[in-house]
Amino acid sequence: MLGRLRSCLSGFGNLANQLQDLEGHGPQAHSAARRERADPVMGWRALDAQNTAALLLSAAQNHLEGTARLLEEPIPHFGLLATTRGALENAARAWWLNQPSLDVRTRVARGFAERLSSLNEQADVEKLMVEDGGSTRRLQSNARAEVVWSQAAELGFTPKKTRPWGVVEMPRPGSTALLGEIHESAGRVVYKYLSASVHGTVYAQLQHYQVVGSDDGEREYLMEPDNDFGMVGMAIAITGLTYCLAYDYQVHLFGWQAEEWVSWRTHAMTLFRTLIPPENPPS
Repeated sequence: MLGRLRSCLSGFGNLANQLQDLEGHGPQAHSAARRERADPVMGWRALDAQNTAALLLSAAQNHLEGTARLLEEPIPHFGLLATTRGALENAARAWWLNQPSLDVRTRVARGFAERLSSLNEQADVEKLMVEDGGSTRRLQSNARAEVVWSQAAELGFTPKKTRPWGVVEMPRPGSTALLGEIHESAGRVVYKYLSASVHGTVYAQLQHYQVVGSDDGEREYLMEPDNDFGMVGMAIAITGLTYCLAYDYQVHLFGWQAEEWVSWRTHAMTLFRTLIPPENPPS
């Protein structure tokens, strides 16, 4: 199983590179993405949203490649959970931006939400900087946010200048809610589990240890890592499925001919679903 899963995750990057060599990095002339870019009012901002989604997909792919490299015995559970969470968050955001059913105004609004959220986080980091020039960088970050707010206002959106930054018309969903939208309860459970692990929550760490003895029979226990792959495998599966869905959306939006991708994706999704317990099926 580990070998098949490792090959599957590594294959995503290879296929994406092959597809882009064949189709180019941009949308085809007849595609929905090209029509959005040609919109006389929203075109440039639609391009921003599409490029943001492509960036997030590339980051998700890189995290998946890291996950694949860690799928060797003995399995480093906590390392896998970190790379998997990175892939999941990036893929979910790309899914949100790339949905083919969106009209151009909604896609642009979501693009603003992502860009302003990024600037919000960047400003928070810069506030903590104490080295020379920190205050200048904070001013630069605020200035960049003002530019994006101005772009949004020109298109009829209402800038939201309280934390978290964004536009009133399109609040950026939290990651737990977003994964619930994509995969229902399975998405929410996996995201909470991954977050608890990488944030150093004790219960999440204890899930990967087992009691093997006791020093005094009552209060001190001997523990060792538990090699059970169950929840880790489910997390990787949900993440892989999310990436497949998000990349599917990009293929559709950009009008790419991607028969080889569709074949590989079908194989991959079948493998991923074998790692998800029947009581927690994704949507």
